[in-house]
Order: sequence, then structure tokens, then C-alpha cells
Amino acid sequence: MLGFSVYLSQINEAYVHQMINRGFNTIFTSLQIPEEVHLDKFAKLRALKQLVGQDVTIIVDINPELFDFIESEIGYDKWSGLDAIRFDESVDITRIMNWGSHSKVVLNASTDGLNILRTLSGNNFDCSNVVVMHNYYPRPETGLDSEYFSKQNNALKYKFPDVKIMAFICGTELRGPVYKGLPTLEDNRAVHPLIAYKSLQRAQVDLVVVGDLRISEMIVDQLEEWISNECVLLRVKLTDKYHYLYGVEQNNRLDVARDVIRSEFHRKNYHHEVTPHNCISRPKGTITIDNHLYGRYMNELQITKKDLPDNEAVNVIGSIIEDDLSLIELIGSGTKFKFVKE
Repeated sequence: MLGFSVYLSQINEAYVHQMINRGFNTIFTSLQIPEEVHLDKFAKLRALKQLVGQDVTIIVDINPELFDFIESEIGYDKWSGLDAIRFDESVDITRIMNWGSHSKVVLNASTDGLNILRTLSGNNFDCSNVVVMHNYYPRPETGLDSEYFSKQNNALKYKFPDVKIMAFICGTELRGPVYKGLPTLEDNRAVHPLIAYKSLQRAQVDLVVVGDLRISEMIVDQLEEWISNECVLLRVKLTDKYHYLYGVEQNNRLDVARDVIRSEFHRKNYHHEVTPHNCISRPKGTITIDNHLYGRYMNELQITKKDLPDNEAVNVIGSIIEDDLSLIELIGSGTKFKFVKE
């Protein structure tokens, strides 16, 4: 499951519709952003709910004072923007149970979520309506430790296997005032969003949410292709002669090589003569075709996983762009991949 963040002072309707159309069915927003202190947040939240309709869940981060205001001045029955409410440690169990009869409950997965779940369960509360959410961390060096994160998730899933865990990855248009990304894990602050997604998936996260203002359509394509097809989209530059490789699904051989990714596709499907050309050094991420000097290996397509020297039997035909170099690590035994124009 995938979600994205919308900040009430910067609602971009076109982006919201784009993300929903791409299958993102959860929105995270907050009524306690310090930079939005003068905003009419309640009106903005109602407008956002009207914009996205009933098929998209909006998770709202609210502090206790705002709870007091909503309950005393507005009342739940008149409120249409609270699909799921994020509670922090200072909210009492009675209030959580009361609001949980109207909306989904979101607890803090990093701190006291497990203890609150135990208490709710002991009070016969339906915990299937609960999500546990790890925060995002704008300031570098404050994101969660990966080992601690996994330990928390293991404990949550062991005791409450049906409760969904939520965490954040960075986008491509970063939110201020720090502009250093909004990840849950510090290890994910400077990595490709697909690498971050995979790390959260391995740690039993059910709902991955983009924390920042936007994420590019290309990154969404890469996420979507991996989730739906377990195929890695690689943005590359290819020489004109090999443009036919754009968009072609290939796969790494089952017997994984140490130094290169070896496509099963090209040598099986292309048998034309390849003469030596552009036989230069091969930095990590270089795309190559073996020429006739390699005999029966002619037409083998490879991607280098490390820096390799020039070889008169190997033609360099392109390279992966720097931003996608890290995606090479996702290509294991039999993994599918495609080249796309940058």
C-alpha cells in the first residue's frame, strides 16, 4: 500500500489527482505544522476531503488542544475530514476509544503504540481499526535507527499481526524549512525512494507514505513497476544504435555473477555480427555488448556492478544515470529489469 502527504498550506489539486489515479489511496496531513499557524486548517481539511472523496483515507495528525476544540466547538457528527486520527502519548485511553468508534485510530509505532494496543485489547476494543505509524524526521541525524525500527515492528506484528504499520520515505520535492527530506529511517534520507521502500517492506511495513511535498512521476513509475511486476526500471543513456532496448523487459541470469548483471534476453534474441567499437573502461553502471572477439558470447548484454577496465571484446553502449545506480543492488537471481529514457 502506498500513500502521500498533503500540507494544507500547499494543496496542489493536480498532484493530488495524479497520485490518486496512480493508486495512492492514503493521504497524511497535519493540523499542527508550526509554519501553518495562521492557516484556517479546518476549512482546508474539509476542502481536501471534498477533493479526494470517500475512496481515499486521510490520516490527520492532531494535538490534544485541537482535540478539545473539535469536541467542544465542532463535534464529530459535523466533521467530515477525520477518516483516521493520529494520537500521541499524551492522549488518554478513554478519548482514543471514543474517537475510535467514529474513525480509524493511528498510534505512535516508535514509542508507546504497543502498550496502548495492549490496553485497548484488554478493554475489548476492536484493534483491527488501528494503524501504528512511525514519525518522519526533518532534521538530519534524528531519523530512526534501522535495528530499533525492525525490533519495534517485530514486537508489534508478533502481538498484533493484523495491525497495519506505516512509515515514511522521502520525495523528490522536499518540504521546508529544513529541506533534507522526511524519512522515518535515517538510513533512508539520501537513498533512492525505491531502495527506501524495499527497506521498509523488509521491516514489515504495510503502508509506505511519501513524506515530502511531491514525488516525481518517474519515481512513481519505478515504484509501481516494482510493486506490480517486481521489475526494476533503470533510467539510462543508450547510443542511437541500441535505442531498441528502451522499454524491453529483460532479466538477470539465475546464476548471479559477482561483477556484472548478465541479461538472458539479448544473446538469445539477437545474433547479428558485432564488431569492436567503443571498447573503453567500464565504470559501475556501464551497459555493454560483447563483440565477435568473445566468440560465442557475442551479443551478450551486461551491466557492470563495479568499475571494470576496458576490454577489446566488450563494446560500451550506454550507462545508467547516477540517480539510479543504487538500483543495481535490487537486481538479483532472475530479477527483471527495463531500460527507460532519463
